[in-house]
Amino acid sequence: MNIAAGYVNRRVLITGAGGSIGSELACLLYAAGNRDLVLLDRDGSHLHQLELRMMGTGLLQNPQFVLADIRDSDTLMEIFRNYQPEIVVHAAALKHVPLLERFPEEAWKTNVLGTLSVLRAANVVGVTEFINISTDKAAEATTVLGKSKALAEQLTLAFAEGETVSYNQVCACLENSRGRFSQLIESESDVPVKRRYVNVRFGNVVGSRGSVSETFKYQIQHGLPVTVTTEDSYRFLMSVAEACELILASLEQANNAETVVLKMGQQVRITDFAREIMSSENKHVPIEIVGNRVGDKLRETLLDTGDSLTRETQTCWFVISQRRKLDELTSEAIK
Repeated sequence: MNIAAGYVNRRVLITGAGGSIGSELACLLYAAGNRDLVLLDRDGSHLHQLELRMMGTGLLQNPQFVLADIRDSDTLMEIFRNYQPEIVVHAAALKHVPLLERFPEEAWKTNVLGTLSVLRAANVVGVTEFINISTDKAAEATTVLGKSKALAEQLTLAFAEGETVSYNQVCACLENSRGRFSQLIESESDVPVKRRYVNVRFGNVVGSRGSVSETFKYQIQHGLPVTVTTEDSYRFLMSVAEACELILASLEQANNAETVVLKMGQQVRITDFAREIMSSENKHVPIEIVGNRVGDKLRETLLDTGDSLTRETQTCWFVISQRRKLDELTSEAIK
């Protein structure tokens, strides 16, 4: 990918570097010649797999591979000060809809407060380019996942515009609604810098760890019924390669405070997608309709109410998202 070559001499820090998108992006940049990557993940096994894939070794002695959790704000700040990244791709997140419906506070701790920790650390050391990886579920959000990622988008926009957002502000909003998180304290002062902080919205990434395609493949290969919520469920689908292309295009083309959305064509009926996988596996199993889960939509949307299209290319839309008051958005998120 030629566009990756433009970032060969830039120090790029990737959170969630051991995940499907983070690892693919790391490998693309490394293959293009970047030897100044900082690859952060909380899972040591994922970092081991990434080093093996990138370098053919799994010794985990290379300082490029960093074991840390974005929920640990003090450690994160120390890492950013030590490594002084120029570009941050924030891919770390919890993403499984049913689990986050059962454990919503985990979504707030990782997807909201974790994102805030990354943004504040980036701000303090003067990171000039920041890509927040989001999801189409953040548009017209109906699930805990979507609402937490919508909050993460709004935090990114706040930092894009040079505003200072403290843990106390976020926690006060949450505390007013749930009585939690009051133990967190404000980090040190932010230093305004000229920047380009943007959000990137993805659809369902085919082939990513834990994705519907991987679930279907496992069920089909083991002769199990394919479980689908409803006959009429449709989703936007994209490949891991397309996701990485969108990230790199965002680094090259997006303006500060924009949200970049890939043009993914028509939504795919999930039962049809399951049958396509059966055909590719040359094995057919029953489709079991299990019923909608909390917050499930029949169709996703890529743009939120208040998103304004500013321009478009052949592959992407660039939009300006309406700023929302943090307390208002948080109150909606915990309902």
